[in-house]
Amino acid sequence: MVSTSVTDQDLNSILSAGSNAVQDIYKRFGTYFPGQKMREVGLTDIFMVIAQAKAENENKNVKFGRSYNENTTGSDFEVMVNGGYRVFFQAKIGKKLGKETYSDFLYESKRTVNGQTILEYQNLLLAEYAKQQGAHAYYVIYDEKAVWWINATTFGNWLGKSGVTGSNNEICLAAFKELAKTSYLDAYLDAMKRAVAGK
Repeated sequence: MVSTSVTDQDLNSILSAGSNAVQDIYKRFGTYFPGQKMREVGLTDIFMVIAQAKAENENKNVKFGRSYNENTTGSDFEVMVNGGYRVFFQAKIGKKLGKETYSDFLYESKRTVNGQTILEYQNLLLAEYAKQQGAHAYYVIYDEKAVWWINATTFGNWLGKSGVTGSNNEICLAAFKELAKTSYLDAYLDAMKRAVAGK
């Protein structure tokens, strides 16, 4: 029988299983292919398979799925919890600026409408789509040392209020330092705290 109630802690445990599998395979990949990075798509597939298996093994009402319209929603994949609540994810590969980890949160999605190319920041697409759906959205950043989480709306609010300037990479590094958490639950709680504080 499937449980009808999945808590934030349950979801964190399920997502952590996916994170741990990604970290494990990332480390093994580095052993066999030194100096190379894995690709986002393969890591997301591993993440979803392991997380879905954990949910099913624990009889939790959780269903992962791919998003096929990234250039309009900003989402790579999603999870539906308790038969209706959705969380959207944009997967990224961690990058380095010197020795510091960050990710490209200012990536522009391109789509063509009536022959015209439209550029939109993926973060805005992701946060707005989640808002329209009454959902949450997160960046999940795959790195050889950790899997990191940042709430997309929190990032957008931080970007608008932080006053940080510089190159896109410098802005993304500052955001990563301020917002990245090593668990979904920590990123969720940080987002709730910042929302209450108006940050």
